[in-house]
Amino acid sequence: MKLSLIWMVVLIISLESISSVYGSKEGRCYLPRVTGPCRGSFPSYGYNPQTGACERFIYGGCRGNANRFKTLEECRRVCHAK
Repeated sequence: MKLSLIWMVVLIISLESISSVYGSKEGRCYLPRVTGPCRGSFPSYGYNPQTGACERFIYGGCRGNANRFKTLEECRRVCHAK
């Protein structure tokens, strides 16, 4: 009983830590823009922290990350970009 409670607390803390980095507006915007290995061609937008702007890129359809937006407006809104 105590062991399962400890594991549950550890799991919750771990998930919160991960979501705070990758799920937050700031965290996801600083992930690299990833096209992925698949051969799809999906126009997308990702935030570029070096320029402070959202930039268009082609997403292949798999193994991307959270720094991918369907529209320029969404990218700008989430990442507070130019």
